[in-house]
Amino acid sequence: MPHIVFLDANVLTSTTVLRWLFDLRAALVGEGYELRFVTSLKTLSETGATMNWRVPQSTGAQRDQRMAELRREMDDVLPHYPKDLAFSGKDPGDYHVHAAATACEATTLLSFNRPSDFTKKPARESYRVINPDDFLHELGTTHPGALAQAVATRVDAKDAVTEDITSLVLQLKKARCPRLAKLLPGALGG
Repeated sequence: MPHIVFLDANVLTSTTVLRWLFDLRAALVGEGYELRFVTSLKTLSETGATMNWRVPQSTGAQRDQRMAELRREMDDVLPHYPKDLAFSGKDPGDYHVHAAATACEATTLLSFNRPSDFTKKPARESYRVINPDDFLHELGTTHPGALAQAVATRVDAKDAVTEDITSLVLQLKKARCPRLAKLLPGALGG
């Protein structure tokens, strides 16, 4: 049975976090562990708007390229979500995330937000809210072979951004993933 992970917009805007999610998902296939990444059209729209706000000089073509890449990488993009679900979260602007995660029967809602933004009663939800660092750390510690493969993939990448473990650790720390960063030096047996 696949592990369904709903990705919030604040996760989709982090290139570093996405690389690790996608690389670990690919590595986990070899271990028989299936991760399915899901988001919604509204969440993608929020992602595009955030990208425009963060980098106002970027071109629409750059945003559109990123949106197309995200659509290709997602296992599903929900066009709609229920409008009348009970919602106890502190942030009414996150109703759509809660509703979409519930609609796709997500087991995990991946977000940098606090769980209370989505629900006051996390035990009653079909999903657990977890931040990307804790999720990636959990995957890395429970599947060390997949982590080693993902690290090797990143180290072997031929772009100037990912040259060695030290630069990967720094990237992860900047992306608010210090727990995963601590696993990297030992991932390749070093």
